[in-house]
Amino acid sequence: MLRAVSTSKSVRGCFATVGLVVLGCGGADRSVAPPPAPPLIPPHLTIDLRYLSALTQEQKNVISTAADKWTHALLTDMGSFQLSSASNDCFIGEPAVHELHHNLLLFVSVAQVDGLHGTLAYTEICGQNRTNLLPIVAHIRIDADDLDSLEIRALLSPVVTHEMGHALGFNSRVWAGKALVGGGFNDPYFTGLAAKTEFARHLPSYVGNTVPLEDVDQLGTKSSHWRWAVFGDELMIGALVPGYHYPLSSVTLGLFRDIGYDVDMSVAEPYPVLSSIVARPTPVRTMLIDDFIPPARVRLIPPAVLR
Repeated sequence: MLRAVSTSKSVRGCFATVGLVVLGCGGADRSVAPPPAPPLIPPHLTIDLRYLSALTQEQKNVISTAADKWTHALLTDMGSFQLSSASNDCFIGEPAVHELHHNLLLFVSVAQVDGLHGTLAYTEICGQNRTNLLPIVAHIRIDADDLDSLEIRALLSPVVTHEMGHALGFNSRVWAGKALVGGGFNDPYFTGLAAKTEFARHLPSYVGNTVPLEDVDQLGTKSSHWRWAVFGDELMIGALVPGYHYPLSSVTLGLFRDIGYDVDMSVAEPYPVLSSIVARPTPVRTMLIDDFIPPARVRLIPPAVLR
């Protein structure tokens, strides 16, 4: 099939244009470059990792791999935000920020916290979307005294992936603001429908309030972990247990759907729930109870209107 091709020739100039080819006076041809494409805005979540401390390339690879896991699961493009904050406004070592930023800005630092085998890492939320309370600026600090040990024990990946979960919204600051928690001090639980549905699918015999949040050494409804005695081996429990694999389960992805993300549930990893009788097969070596620090003040930032 033949198609008509638009052809034009200059009447007085020395260039003739045929399609996208320009014929010069000397007979040489030159291609006309197409106009530059407009900048692409990602149609899904992105995480801008900014390192505030020296890290090896291997450590950075672990952190970027953790970010890739979350961005494959959480599809929401959160939009652009005009960020403006002074240095040290949210945490010690925070740089001043004055920029139009897209999606989550996540600072990562390494500094001494409380010595070896104490708090391995913790997360702080510095800025939230005013319209839906999802974090848009956060900080993860890894204890310098524990970093080598985490690498040697192959725990840096699950710890960083776990902390990113807090940074993205798996925390009491977000779900309390959305009225998705109940149970008071003694029996805290998450009330979102998607998480409850996935929990019932994995553990239909559970007779307590669903979905149970940690009730040991926590602060009631301020708890920011799943209840280990019920969940067993799952990414967002507040413990590191020998032999665990820390899968990102559909229950956790259900929580993220409940707090406002578009979620690809097919990314969920296999999660065979252990019963409460066998959920603690070995003593806990390390607890992650204090790894989310509720902020005294959070910047609530409206989405920027791009023109």
